[in-house]
Amino acid sequence: MYSPSDLIVRWKTSAGIKIRQRVIDALCENVDVRPILRDLPGAEEVFDWTDFRGIDLSGLRISTGMFVAASVDFARFENCRFEKTFFDNARLPYTNFDNAEIIDSQMTSVVLLHASFRGSLMTNVLLMGSEVSFSDFNQAKISRCDFSRCRCLCDRFTSVGFDRVNFDEAKIARASFEGAHAVDCNFDRAQIIESVLPK
Repeated sequence: MYSPSDLIVRWKTSAGIKIRQRVIDALCENVDVRPILRDLPGAEEVFDWTDFRGIDLSGLRISTGMFVAASVDFARFENCRFEKTFFDNARLPYTNFDNAEIIDSQMTSVVLLHASFRGSLMTNVLLMGSEVSFSDFNQAKISRCDFSRCRCLCDRFTSVGFDRVNFDEAKIARASFEGAHAVDCNFDRAQIIESVLPK
């Protein structure tokens, strides 16, 4: 089993650098990356070789990208722009989306533990039924997104601007909304535990 540092270092070897560039080319061309990732050390640990763990794709623009059911632990997506990108059923613990733009994309039924979205822009993103816990959304702008049936435990939504966000039937426990504001948001049937919702 690869350690978190091993997952990152493998992309920095001479072979890993070449695989990373092939992955980038495939994502930009909307080509299946699985045949490429088979050559990555440790990919055999992941079902169907969809192993993006530890990759750094910071600053890329990805349109119609596919990360469905992928393992994306410890990946870095700072300053990326995602449009019509699919992360459904993916594992995204400790993933960094700081200052990223995520637009018209899907993250349904994902595992987002200890992820960071600080300063990000999220517009029309579907997250229904996801585990979104211990994550940091400080100063993010979240508009027309769907968090229905999500489990939000100990998240930091400090100074977040919410606009038409749906939290219907979500479980929100011990989350911080300090300095956040909400416009036309839906918290109907949400289970609120030790959290003060934004005004």
